[in-house]
Amino acid sequence: MSIALIVILSVLLFVLLGKPFGKSRLGPAAPGSVGPAAASVAPRASVKIDWPVPDVYPADKRDPMASGTQEQIVPQTPDTLVVKGITYSEEKRFAIIGIQTVQEGDTVQGTDVKVTKINPDSVEFEDSTGKTWTQRVQGENNSNK
Repeated sequence: MSIALIVILSVLLFVLLGKPFGKSRLGPAAPGSVGPAAASVAPRASVKIDWPVPDVYPADKRDPMASGTQEQIVPQTPDTLVVKGITYSEEKRFAIIGIQTVQEGDTVQGTDVKVTKINPDSVEFEDSTGKTWTQRVQGENNSNK
């Protein structure tokens, strides 16, 4: 009895699992077609696709397919630079200026301003004309030298 049940279940399993791997019901692939979709679907000349072509994605909107954020780098002037934070150790010193992380010797993106020194509570800058100034975190107590 158990052997007959095993044989019947084996045949049933073979038939059920064999169906998905059988021939396509849609017919053979068209000559010159490529890929698995083309192999299972024959093109039909009488089908007309009638939908509107979408507009190009607007430049002022963020592309949903782009990874990360798309913040625009706004050109900054010495008056608009904002020191948002400082990480200070004897070995490495970093400052966050706007949305950019900088080290000593770096130029702030969008400007001709160079970071000359990062102190525990302030950052010293120099522009292309040689003008220097010190700025504290969040733009407090700016002072010109």
